[in-house]
Amino acid sequence: MKLREYDQVRTREGTVWVVHGVVGERFVCRPKYVPDALCGRIRIGPVVYARLHSPLFVRLPRRYDRLLRPYEQYRLASNVPTNFHLVGAGDILEVKSATMTPPDGGTLVARSALDLCNRIMRCCAIPQYALGVTGSVALGIDMAGVSDIDVVIYGNYFYRRFRRHIHSLERFGLRLRDERDWERFFTTHAVQSSHTRGTIMQRTLARYDQGLYRGIPHTIFVARPELRRFRETQERLDRMSFAGRVIDAEEAYYYPAVLKLTGSAGPRTVESYDRVDQWGFPHGGRVIADGLSDGRTLVVLPGKGSLRELPPT
Repeated sequence: MKLREYDQVRTREGTVWVVHGVVGERFVCRPKYVPDALCGRIRIGPVVYARLHSPLFVRLPRRYDRLLRPYEQYRLASNVPTNFHLVGAGDILEVKSATMTPPDGGTLVARSALDLCNRIMRCCAIPQYALGVTGSVALGIDMAGVSDIDVVIYGNYFYRRFRRHIHSLERFGLRLRDERDWERFFTTHAVQSSHTRGTIMQRTLARYDQGLYRGIPHTIFVARPELRRFRETQERLDRMSFAGRVIDAEEAYYYPAVLKLTGSAGPRTVESYDRVDQWGFPHGGRVIADGLSDGRTLVVLPGKGSLRELPPT
């Protein structure tokens, strides 16, 4: 089965997952929607779904508790407790690909998402195969006034091209979030990060990944052209800090953000699951990472580790 990051799949038990990687013959996924007629407000076909991590998820039946923590029978991505799970290809019943083809009878949000993709193609010279639409639009459950536009750009090469030409999209109705927008965002959303509000705002303003397109909120995700191959490990993790210089930041655009550092103790790979760290560290910069390490990879988790820039020497 050939999948890309940000494709969405429905499994036999009814859960809808977002695909982020692969381990062997299984896919690394994040749960997003679960069937539940009592708490659910979203209808996908004949089934009513509830969204995990929404204000209502605390009322979901206990059988969904396992989706809010990692499975116990394996250790994924250097043993870290993320909300990623493994889904077997044989358990997948339906795939909603992150393509530029919204469901038939597209709504205003779906038509706007497709129009934004077409504008990006023309103004930024990005080929169609490197663009996709994910989220509620891809599932056909978007609602005007509620849903956002979620666009995926595959490959950091094309994302850098998008950044260079983004201001050419402004005449077509694209507006990036400014500081006042982010202040309003922080007052209504709980942001889980080890960074201060000022750092979060600085990084997000520099990424050019969120704004409004013709009045509809949009987010630009950057994904690897091929699914990332995670590794399973049972190795012990120890708390560790490592300071070094960035020698490879090519995968820092993605999630998790991956940096390769070199320091007094030799080279080290850092994986950050804090989305604020995406794109935040340039090649040659000095950083200090605090997290969990198996001796080869140091993992930074939101609120449980940190990845900070150091002043130049």
